[in-house]
Amino acid sequence: MNTKTILYVDDEMENLTSFKYLFKKNFKIILANSASEGLQALKEEDIQVVISDQRMPDMSGMEFLELVSNEHPNIIRILLTGYNDPSIVNLDKIYKCMSKPFEMSEMKVTLAEALNSYEARNK
Repeated sequence: MNTKTILYVDDEMENLTSFKYLFKKNFKIILANSASEGLQALKEEDIQVVISDQRMPDMSGMEFLELVSNEHPNIIRILLTGYNDPSIVNLDKIYKCMSKPFEMSEMKVTLAEALNSYEARNK
């Protein structure tokens, strides 16, 4: 069983299922279709990395990641956005901001680096 758990939050089901398909062999993938589902998953699972889409109907990805940061400061947080707006990013609250759609190779490298950072923080 995969011991590294990644939560991916996105309001587009196609993005969620594609992400799980791409990374399920390497990680335990938890999917959430909204920020509220993501917050619930954080209560139920031991998660090392959270990835959130920026544009969602119930709250923005940045708002969601700020909540994650406040309640789970050791979790690594990654923001995905299809919009090039640097004002949305609070660099204190996220590990990295990535363009959407992401390149699989870039996401693999980012996840490996994020998990290394998580391990270093939590020794």
